[in-house]
Amino acid sequence: MSIAAFPLDKLLVILGNVLFILFLGDQLFKRSPETSLKQHFWFAFSLKIFAGIALGLVYKFYYTSGDTFSLFRDSVRFSSVAFQNFGEYLNLLFSNGPISIESSLENHNARAVFMAKILSIPNLLTLQNYWLTTWYCSFFSFFGIWKCANTLERLFKKHHLEIAMAFFYFPSVLFWTSGILKESISIGSICLLISLTLNFLHPGRKKAIYEKGLSIFIILLCLLVIWKLKYYYFAVLSPCLLAYTLTICFERFNTFNQISNKLKFVILFSGIILAATLAHPNLNLEKFLNALVKNNELMAEQTEKKENLIQFTQLNPNIQSIVFNTPKAVIEGLFRPYIWEKGNLQKKLSSIESSFLLILILINTYYLADKSIWNKKGENNLLLLASIFYIGIMLIFLSLASPNIGNLVRYQTGFKPFLVAILLSVSPIPQWATKLLKKEKWKI
Repeated sequence: MSIAAFPLDKLLVILGNVLFILFLGDQLFKRSPETSLKQHFWFAFSLKIFAGIALGLVYKFYYTSGDTFSLFRDSVRFSSVAFQNFGEYLNLLFSNGPISIESSLENHNARAVFMAKILSIPNLLTLQNYWLTTWYCSFFSFFGIWKCANTLERLFKKHHLEIAMAFFYFPSVLFWTSGILKESISIGSICLLISLTLNFLHPGRKKAIYEKGLSIFIILLCLLVIWKLKYYYFAVLSPCLLAYTLTICFERFNTFNQISNKLKFVILFSGIILAATLAHPNLNLEKFLNALVKNNELMAEQTEKKENLIQFTQLNPNIQSIVFNTPKAVIEGLFRPYIWEKGNLQKKLSSIESSFLLILILINTYYLADKSIWNKKGENNLLLLASIFYIGIMLIFLSLASPNIGNLVRYQTGFKPFLVAILLSVSPIPQWATKLLKKEKWKI
């Protein structure tokens, strides 16, 4: 089709939305602090936007089906109501019960319906154009990731390169948190939540009361979105952040000084988890373990190729079985698919990434064998401990509950940038890369 034959109204919609996205990016760039990360902005921003387009193309021509298109079609059903009766659309948007268009939806589980509602909002701007809507999802994902990366860079000034590599350029994080997927909205919300919480506890500058109030509102909104889309991330991240916040408060008010901050965090985290299990019958340990094992069995049944599964040994809903299978969950959850495993292109690419993680950990193990490394003063060790709790628990339970390797790569994106950032920060690899690039007179 020639440009002349293309409808003018569609051209104007496309041009208007592209300019608006670029405007949003420009405003984010201008309002960002002058840090070492800022030189990565436009390249990382462009990669994120086009990764969303690439994801849509992969689903269209390689997978030929997938939740990205079914979620979008459901969102169109919501936004179509807005063009006819905006009041009714608002009722649908904020309704928690049965909705009038429920029978016409392709996805009926609560998380997918909530995601469709979110997607219907940019649909109003894009006039229900999939490719333009995917730009808005990618932008929101990038917005949260950028905010979080800048906050971490402020707290760990020496590690801007490691943070950039982990949050902007790590392949699975870049690809699977772009476009129209629940992961795009969830990672944006997770990163924004962490950024706002850390900025609230460790402000870089004095904030006005309205800024603090706005931060608290957005924190609560992010918690709601994470709960609705990825409740298992909510179940681990919120206790970690709450325990970390309380520990910082105790330190500033000189409370329980006889106990180290690390021990305070462990006690508080354990107490919060215990209180949650006692507060509601659906949160007790027995029901949680039963749900975990049932999810494992369901996913195993739905996976046609058993070689794409993590095969656990007699996984049962009890503590002994979970503990027994934890080492396998950690090892295979991190390092599969192995480089020698047969499979499609996605599996091969994932195996390269998992091999990189394995090499990185082996290098770190050798590097940390030098005892002088341990004598270096740590930067915000409490935050590091909270991160390790979050990463470790999510790694174990996601591997146990979702043993399909392909799905696991997607689900892990909620913690993987933090894991990679920590591994790179300990590793000598970024220093080697910096020396090499400086030797070649490239700008870092």
